[in-house]
Amino acid sequence: MDKDEDIKSDIYYRLALCWYKAYGTDEDLLVAFHYINEAEFYSYCDRFADKFMWQSVAKRIESLRTEILQSLDEELKNK
Repeated sequence: MDKDEDIKSDIYYRLALCWYKAYGTDEDLLVAFHYINEAEFYSYCDRFADKFMWQSVAKRIESLRTEILQSLDEELKNK
């Protein structure tokens, strides 16, 4: 097992947040969407493993994923 296996959902969430908010990088909504989807996958893994406090990370992931999708939809409307 990878030593970071138990925190992958949080790692991918933070990467998505960086790309979405342009923290330390340029904004890229599609890259943010990719990483938030990875976070969501690992969040489900956390649920099946009944990881401590998985609910709080899952809520943050769900909220950010909704924001990213809304931004992507808005960007498409404005093209």
